[in-house]
Amino acid sequence: MNYTKDFASIKSHIDVLAGYSYNNYLTTTYNYADLDARGDTITKPQYPFDKPEHTLISFFGRANYFYDDKYLLTATIRRDGSSRFAPSNRWGLFPSVAFAWSLKNEDFLKDNNVVSNLKLRLGYGVTGQQDGIGNYDYLSYYSLSSSTASYQFGDTYYQGFRPGGFYANRKWEQTATSNVGVDYGFAHNRISGSIDYYYKKTTNLLNNIPQPAGTNFSAYIVANVGDMKNQGVEFNINLEPVKTKDLTWDVNFNYTYNKNTITNLTVVPDDTTYIGFPSTNIAGSQGYAFINSVNYSKNTFYLYHQVYDQNGN
Repeated sequence: MNYTKDFASIKSHIDVLAGYSYNNYLTTTYNYADLDARGDTITKPQYPFDKPEHTLISFFGRANYFYDDKYLLTATIRRDGSSRFAPSNRWGLFPSVAFAWSLKNEDFLKDNNVVSNLKLRLGYGVTGQQDGIGNYDYLSYYSLSSSTASYQFGDTYYQGFRPGGFYANRKWEQTATSNVGVDYGFAHNRISGSIDYYYKKTTNLLNNIPQPAGTNFSAYIVANVGDMKNQGVEFNINLEPVKTKDLTWDVNFNYTYNKNTITNLTVVPDDTTYIGFPSTNIAGSQGYAFINSVNYSKNTFYLYHQVYDQNGN
């Protein structure tokens, strides 16, 4: 639903939106029999198919307020619910607010022929993340084992059921982002672009952590453990060296710098005994190429020996 209205007497315009979305993700995985070259059945699956499923429901709203073609205030809010979380943690609330000031429309720049566009932007918002976790991992449940873990009774192999690791207190991973930016344009926008600085702080990081022996049915579970931050700048410039009735030539250059730092990975903050968790197994070995550790970027090289040049690179 959308509603817009102009208020000419106070030089204002409002644009309000409200919405609802329902997403159901249902996958049917078929298990087929194994046949030999003659077409005879070698093995027949105990269960012909599997249907993993999860649902995501969202309520969302947005309000835009424009004043005198100079100022824009935007506020949004989302309430998302995922069936991947336990009922007590199923819903998350994610707000945002942004402000833009069009300096070009101010009296001191309105008639300036050099500056075609100049806008200042400020923003803050929170987003949620629920990918990377199992559909039913908040429950203590039994799942079908793989066909390679079947038990033989006589001439028949039977797939069993095994308990899965569960964590009922898991909740939404959240990222809060602050941003300040400038949009610019000169010479009838023949030169245009933007400059942005952002800072992102991720909390309740969904992290695959080991479990003490005997405390769960799995050696690892995905839990809300850890924090991480990203900060950086983005620069973009677009040039039109040639602009005629028959030909337009655009030249674009952009630059991005991002610094990623893991700030916590344990239930107890600043636990110096935890070196981090490795990732990306090296093919043909028992080692890992990367490790995730506090005060380092994610997936930092984790090797026996590293080679540096004279500048320490």
